[in-house]
Amino acid sequence: MTTVTVTSQIAAPVEKTFAMFTDIEHATEHVSGIKEVEMLTPFKFGLGTRWRETREVLVADPLYPNPLSETHEYLVSIDRVVCA
Repeated sequence: MTTVTVTSQIAAPVEKTFAMFTDIEHATEHVSGIKEVEMLTPFKFGLGTRWRETREVLVADPLYPNPLSETHEYLVSIDRVVCA
């Protein structure tokens, strides 16, 4: 299995950054690719929090052209359950 790690520097206090990233119910306002969030647990973010998010991602396939476009890029929706 492949692991991908992404690191970003955020020019904001740790407390404010943590509050935004753990505000799962409003993730569609903070992350452009997230189209819908469904909370699966009835409490705020913490150990055991579960939610389902639907994302729209851009896929680039170097081997097969997109049948709907001249480019090799196309959008797909991802529906996944995430646990904290």
